[in-house]
Amino acid sequence: MVWLKGLTLNDQYRRVIWRCNAKYSGKAAGCKTPHVTEEEVKAAFVRVVNKLIGNRAMLLADLREIQQTYSGTDELSQHLHELDEHLNAEAEAVQELIAWNARVAQNQDDYNAAYDAAVSCYEATKAEREKVTVDIRQRGIRRREFERFITELEKLPEAVSEFDDALWGNLVEYVTVGKDKTMAFTLIGGTEMKA
Repeated sequence: MVWLKGLTLNDQYRRVIWRCNAKYSGKAAGCKTPHVTEEEVKAAFVRVVNKLIGNRAMLLADLREIQQTYSGTDELSQHLHELDEHLNAEAEAVQELIAWNARVAQNQDDYNAAYDAAVSCYEATKAEREKVTVDIRQRGIRRREFERFITELEKLPEAVSEFDDALWGNLVEYVTVGKDKTMAFTLIGGTEMKA
């Protein structure tokens, strides 16, 4: 669910609240999650950061180990190179079929079947190449996320007493609020911590 930020209307008691965007959708099964105040979210974040600090050494070791799984792209790069070679050969085969059909009279049903098979093979290799390219890119993104998270975790002081916008931006991917207002913070890199 997407959470929307809003202000209460009374100036004297003005406060920022967050609520689910489906809260008042008119559906019978509308979101049952209560709204939370910005102060509640910030206080929960401070608790999570202090838990992080308490588990820093173990968490850093785990994160570095996980980060290694995103670092190695040599096998994927080699596979990408092999796919490029296959694509070139398959494109050449399609061009040869077209040239042969232009030079030699032949059964067009047989030609069309051979052409469709060659193009289908090319398209399958092209799709696999795109998937490998996306995998390499995603690994790079995740690796950089882990690096950023590890750097921020290493820089944390011994304890945090107040909310910090920059720290929030560098650590939090999203927050899930439960029906009982419990909050689970999903941090950059995928680590989840309950407040």
